[in-house]
Amino acid sequence: MTDEQATEENRSPVSFVDLKETLLWILRFRIRRNVNGRSMEPTLDDGDQVFVRTCQTASVGDIVLCRHPYRTDTELIKRVRSIGDEGLVLVGDNPVNSTDSSSFGDVPWVHLIGIVTARIRKP
Repeated sequence: MTDEQATEENRSPVSFVDLKETLLWILRFRIRRNVNGRSMEPTLDDGDQVFVRTCQTASVGDIVLCRHPYRTDTELIKRVRSIGDEGLVLVGDNPVNSTDSSSFGDVPWVHLIGIVTARIRKP
């Protein structure tokens, strides 16, 4: 198995927003965020919106919303590459255009906001 195949198998699906996700957002069981930048292309494009289920845990392959480890007023949407005692190792799907754990290290667990569950493509 190639590294590319292993990566494909670890990717969590992000569906398009459906009635269930919309209802969960209306009932405040989801939060909505804008995707800014190209780091998650082709999975998420600049200008897309995502719904996020707030939680305190994540698995390898999940796309998560986290606070930046050093600029806590900044939020990141990245994929979980690995999990350790110190926190999450996050990567972008488009490494050429991604600032991720290779730049800033592990993201502490307390910075995890939640897991992306669905997307709305930009018009």
